[in-house]
Parts: sequence; C-alpha cells; structure tokens
Amino acid sequence: MHEPTGRTVRLGGGGRRALKHPWRLAGLFVAAVALTLGCNPIQTIGYFCAPDSIEPPTCPLAVKGKDVKVLLIAAHAGPLPSDPALMRSDWDLNARLTHLLEDHYKENNDRVKVIPPSQVKNYMNSHPRWRELPPQEVGKHFDADWVINLEIMSISLFDRASANFFYHGNAEIQVTVTDVHKPVGEGGVFEESYQLEYPKSHPLERGEMSVPRFREKFVDRIAKDLARYFAAHPPRDKYDPD
Repeated sequence: MHEPTGRTVRLGGGGRRALKHPWRLAGLFVAAVALTLGCNPIQTIGYFCAPDSIEPPTCPLAVKGKDVKVLLIAAHAGPLPSDPALMRSDWDLNARLTHLLEDHYKENNDRVKVIPPSQVKNYMNSHPRWRELPPQEVGKHFDADWVINLEIMSISLFDRASANFFYHGNAEIQVTVTDVHKPVGEGGVFEESYQLEYPKSHPLERGEMSVPRFREKFVDRIAKDLARYFAAHPPRDKYDPD
C-alpha cells in the first residue's frame, strides 16, 4: 500500500489551494502559535493539552483512607444586618460553600462529607443557646470530625459614600477550625480573618444588575475564596475576576 502523497489539488480560476488532509489546518495553526510564543511545536502542544495541576488547601481536612465528616456553621457575630437583602446571607454562604466543598471533594476523591445545611439550621433553631457551647460539643452532636466556624463580623453590599448608588461589597469573616477529637480549649487548628472588597477594580452602578443578582455574585465569590482553605483546587481558581 502506498502512503498518501499529501499533494494539493488546484482549484480552477483563482489558483487557490485546498489541503487534501483537513487535519493539516490544525498543524498549521499550532505551528503559527508556536512561532508567536517563541517555543517549539511540541512544547506548544504540551501547553494546550497538559492537565491542570492541583493546589493543596491551606487547612486540609481530608484524611487519606478514612471517612471524614465536617460541620460548617456560618452565623452573624452580632445583630442581623440592617439591609434586608443580607439577613439570610449567613444561610446563603453556608449553602454555597457546602456545595463547592462537596464538588471539590468529589473531584479529588476525598472521603469527606459536609453536614447538610438544613440539618445545621434545624439544630441551631432547636438549640438557641448553641453559641455558648464549645465547638467540640456541637460537633459531636453530628458525629463530626471537624467544625468550621464562619463568624460574619460585618457584611454590606453598597458604597455608603455614594448614597447606595454603587455596589461595593465588603465582608469580614472570622474563620476557625476545631478538631472535635481534641479536648475543649485545645482543638483549634486554624484561624484566619478573611476580608473581601468586591468588586475591587471598578465600581458597579446599581442599574447594571439587580440587588439579588449582585448579592448572589458577592456571596459566591466569598464561598469560592473560603473553599480554597479546605479543599484542593485548580490554580485557575485564584484568578477569578472581580
């Protein structure tokens, strides 16, 4: 059997050529990109085809070869926000962060289960003095191994100096992680003061989107940032736009 010659077929009239093998278009494209990037074609192909690397979390909760349960609690440190749009922001954050963590743990094959937010809410409603209990006691109620506490110190959606004409989300959250299996007073394994200004690079006029939509984007950004603390993630997660 003869190998294909790879010759081109001349079209009538204009002297234009058609490639006999369509895949050569891709080859030409890669070669052009290689010249542009100043590297050889093999390196260029590797750049486009290489799988994403994974960055480890700041506070890993997964334990190799073991099932782990995590209790996530998000609550306002003081009175509820005066802005009605933010009164449920603690529950919104709990639900969104739980969903993201579950996705990350599943992708990473980590045997970590996050307690459903509905169960956490039921517990908090039936134990109104839960804040007075040590995290270990609350965690043991759910048979959890770790307790993530998100204490929302402050949160807002608008730039007050603009008389609420511009969206300018600000949040300050105290993040702590407790090992339920350690004695009370000795179980703290992680503590961080998380702060976010959103968007940071440019203001958003209120007419550009609805309040619920901006709140959703704002809470989603907080949840994405916090998820990186506790679950391995692709590095591209670091470059989310404002």
